Amino acid sequence: MKKKISRKLRYTIILGAVFSVLLLLALVMSRPFLNRFFEKRRIVAMKSAHRQIEDAFANGSYDSGEFEQEFKLICERYNVNIVVIDYGSQTLMASSSDYKDMNQRLLGYIFEKNEEEDDLILENDTRYELRKVQGESPEEGYIDMWGVMENGDLFLIRSPMEGIHESARIAESFLLYFLGILGGVTVISLVLYTRRITAEELRETNERLMEDIRKREELEEMRSEFLSNVSHELKTPIALIRGYAEGLKEGVSEDPESRDYYCEVIMDEAEKMDGLVKKLLDLNSIEFGERKVEKTVFDLTGLIRDYLNDASILGRSKNITPVFDDSSPCMVFSDENGIEEVFNNYFSNALNHVSEDGRIEIRLVRSGDIVRMSVFNTGDPIPEESIPFIWDKFYKVDKARTRKYGGSGVGLSIVKAIMESVQGGYGVINYESGVEFYAELEAADAAKDAGHISEYENEDDI
Repeated sequence: MKKKISRKLRYTIILGAVFSVLLLLALVMSRPFLNRFFEKRRIVAMKSAHRQIEDAFANGSYDSGEFEQEFKLICERYNVNIVVIDYGSQTLMASSSDYKDMNQRLLGYIFEKNEEEDDLILENDTRYELRKVQGESPEEGYIDMWGVMENGDLFLIRSPMEGIHESARIAESFLLYFLGILGGVTVISLVLYTRRITAEELRETNERLMEDIRKREELEEMRSEFLSNVSHELKTPIALIRGYAEGLKEGVSEDPESRDYYCEVIMDEAEKMDGLVKKLLDLNSIEFGERKVEKTVFDLTGLIRDYLNDASILGRSKNITPVFDDSSPCMVFSDENGIEEVFNNYFSNALNHVSEDGRIEIRLVRSGDIVRMSVFNTGDPIPEESIPFIWDKFYKVDKARTRKYGGSGVGLSIVKAIMESVQGGYGVINYESGVEFYAELEAADAAKDAGHISEYENEDDI
């Protein structure tokens, strides 16, 4: 967070420095540039005044009262002084009281008596010449435009440099004023933008922090709940083992049959504890990604038949013969060991909850690219309010019955973890006559078409 803020402040300083340099350059370069700009504008104005006077003298209207008024307007509009003389040095028109000095200056140009002056010729045409006359100071100089009109009369148009410099100063003041306002707005905008970004980053950081705190609290709550559940699950078998062990030690019963019974209870409870610990370790390795998911192509039909053959003794103990009529291979693409554990939990759950003289049915149904493996058992449906929680660790719908058959409430949470790790669907469906648990797997041929199967897989099995 500190690095981000300092970077933005650094950007603000850099932009401020760049703007300051530009402002300094504007201060240094604006005066000469503006002087040159207004000087060119004044020359254009002097040429316009020359054309209008040339036209008036060409058509002979220069001595009319109407043109006299126009002549004054020309001088005011272009801020120039004008004098027109004929070859006899007779003044025809003049705009200022010091026209005699301008007459002398014009005659000096004609007879080249002003060469000793330090003048700068700006433009030299066949009919006129533009000169920049330097004074003792820049404001005392002026620009002269002199020449011969078509009718042979001579003219001199003079524009003082003072007006040019004054215009440049006004423009420079306006430019600096504008740049100052622009700079202030820019700096304020940068500060506000930086504060806004910083505030947003602080808000985002606070939100992330609150989310981390929430997750940590959830983890702490889960840890506490987990320890409480484990303690609760282990309390009963530990108490039984301890009680029966103390009974054996104290010789509560001397006959061999009672001693064997005590030993069987101890062994049975120890086996339950061992199973619970193994399931918790297995679940922990799945949830924390320590158990590697290895997807391969395998025959789901063969997996189920092999398991049922190995677990046939469990079904006979409850006078249950599972119904599984599928005989043709059903190739799927998933984690074989994980799916075997899912089926184990589903089948064990069905055996523990099947109704007396009921039945267990195992089905494989293909639908599109998915194969659904389901285990149905007759018996009481799961209460609707309990269905959302049956996948949670240690959740038991009927705690007394679960304790009776030694259930830990971890089996379905293992199913959930495995199916989510292989990205397969899972769920439960209630029927009036019983309950069906299912798991959905990707068919092998569909996985091949989708490019999910490595080229090294045995394609003959698909």
